[in-house]
Amino acid sequence: MKFYLSSYKFGSDMEDFIRLLPSNRKMAYIPNAGDPYPNGLTREHDRMRIREMQQLLDDLDLGITIELFDLRNYFGRREDLYDDLAQYGIIWVRGGNVYVLQKAMERVNFGSVLRRLMDEERDMLYAGYSAGVCILAPSLEGIHLMDDLSHDMYGNLEIDAPGLGILDYLVIPHYDSPGHPETHMAPDCIAYMEESNLPYRKLRDGEVIILE
Repeated sequence: MKFYLSSYKFGSDMEDFIRLLPSNRKMAYIPNAGDPYPNGLTREHDRMRIREMQQLLDDLDLGITIELFDLRNYFGRREDLYDDLAQYGIIWVRGGNVYVLQKAMERVNFGSVLRRLMDEERDMLYAGYSAGVCILAPSLEGIHLMDDLSHDMYGNLEIDAPGLGILDYLVIPHYDSPGHPETHMAPDCIAYMEESNLPYRKLRDGEVIILE
């Protein structure tokens, strides 16, 4: 499995994203970081985003088809997650509240499923931005200064909630990114990480991290 990790959407240059695409061009769009937002649970906003993404990818003639993959559908039936997710070549995890995303993923055992797909050395691409990248850290501590921990729709949110542990550091997105509403919070996150001696990497909007 390869990883395309962006601060915001696809970043400033999609050349690497295109290069990393697997032969299976079905994309699972995971929306759950957006669940606390207005119209989040109705999926109205995500369906609009999917239409916009689909048009962009169609214009590039990449042969990608996007399907909504709502983790809520696996609450109570987590045993089906592996078989269903393995049908896709691309996993796209949108931004939003990483703590809510963590709780949703925890309820369906997403981390174990992702590790299994990685261990099988499948030709797959994990891609996404902001919360979809932060979730790969060993711990979410530090990003609590950017996200609201009051949303308890899937359980109580904790500052040091475990991430998926794919990376050995926490990504601080939207650093020095004029125009993004959360960019002013990034310096506080960085200062916290420095004071706590926690590993991190700052990422500007437009920048991406590539793992092959």
